[in-house]
Amino acid sequence: ENENLDLSLYEFYEKNIIDYYTNQSVTIDFLDEDITKLKINSYESKIKNNNPINIIYDLDYVYSINFKGEILKFNSDTGKLIDRIIIDLDYLNNSIPVSFSLLENDFIIGFKSGHIMRINKNAEILWVFDNSSLLNTPIKVTQDYIIILYSEDLIILSPLNGEIIFQKNYNSNNVIQSIGGKIVEYFNILYFILPNSDFHSIDTFLFNEHLSNLDNLELKTSLNNLYDNIYIYKNILLYVDNGNTISTFDIINNNFLLSNYKINDLKSYLS
Repeated sequence: ENENLDLSLYEFYEKNIIDYYTNQSVTIDFLDEDITKLKINSYESKIKNNNPINIIYDLDYVYSINFKGEILKFNSDTGKLIDRIIIDLDYLNNSIPVSFSLLENDFIIGFKSGHIMRINKNAEILWVFDNSSLLNTPIKVTQDYIIILYSEDLIILSPLNGEIIFQKNYNSNNVIQSIGGKIVEYFNILYFILPNSDFHSIDTFLFNEHLSNLDNLELKTSLNNLYDNIYIYKNILLYVDNGNTISTFDIINNNFLLSNYKINDLKSYLS
């Protein structure tokens, strides 16, 4: 059976917001000889045991954050570094950045130490959320919420002042995965895998657990879920377990279409 996938449905783009989860389709003619390649040294060090930190293209400039927590500003035409925005991080321990987002004209930055901050382009700190838990999952930013997955906690902050709107602990004895958790959304339902490999869903209108037959999802193992991932396509949620076993769930009809289907002799897996 042949089926054409409408990849425009996979776009995650909200005006005035750029984060790790932003996905917008573009059209590029690779036969155009005038295409130039821009290369910048954004992190200025080797990223170890963490997701790559996205860069932010904003009009005439490209912004990134390096391993010391300095915001780098590049010329978008030449890739030349034109400014370093130094943040006062003296009171933070282990201030290694793991998440870098743009909200309106400000940056939302998450650090491995668990601290989250909103800072403007003049290096003025607007607010800081203090948390001593390990953060290794990129933060998801919306107009209404800042969604954070710590090792065993889901915390939702107000982007205006950094105050807690909702929080819930999911304590377990599972191994904490070095690459963090996963987040996807379907309208007001937030589906996520915590770094401790627990899978849950939250209704962001009611701030309650979203109950469905998806709760019956059986994972192969919670010992090492480095190759687990979740995706949304139309009204279908796809759960990839251990990189080779898939389950598909119809969100609207509340039933599994495929359950723990193993793909044998898998040679390549792109998460």
